[in-house]
Amino acid sequence: MLLDQLNSYQISEWEAFNMLSPIGDERADLHMAILATTLFNLFVDVYAKKGTKHRELIDYMPNWSGEEVEKKQSVEEMKNFLLEFAKGHNEKLRKRKEKVKAVVVPQKEKPKKDG
Repeated sequence: MLLDQLNSYQISEWEAFNMLSPIGDERADLHMAILATTLFNLFVDVYAKKGTKHRELIDYMPNWSGEEVEKKQSVEEMKNFLLEFAKGHNEKLRKRKEKVKAVVVPQKEKPKKDG
C-alpha cells in the first residue's frame, strides 16, 4: 500500500500539493459541468421554447468555497415563470376535459316486452 511506503513528510507534501493543485474529483466535476452545460444548451436550442435561457458552466460546478451564492430572480422572471406554468396547466386541464367529453359510454337497451 502506498501509505506504507511514504513517510509523514512525504504525505504532508502531497497534501500541500493537493491543496494547491487538486487532482481527481474537482477536475472530473469540471468535465461533467462542461458536458452538462453543453447538453442542456443543445436541448434548449433544439426543443425548448423561444426565449429559454442557456445555462453557464458555473451553474453546474460545485461550490468548493462553501460561500452561499444567492441567485436572485427578478419580478419579471417570476411573473413569466408563473404565467407559463399556469398556461401549461390550463392547457392540460382543457385537454383532459376534451378527452372526457369525447368518451361516450353506450347504454344498454332494455329488451322490449311482448304484449
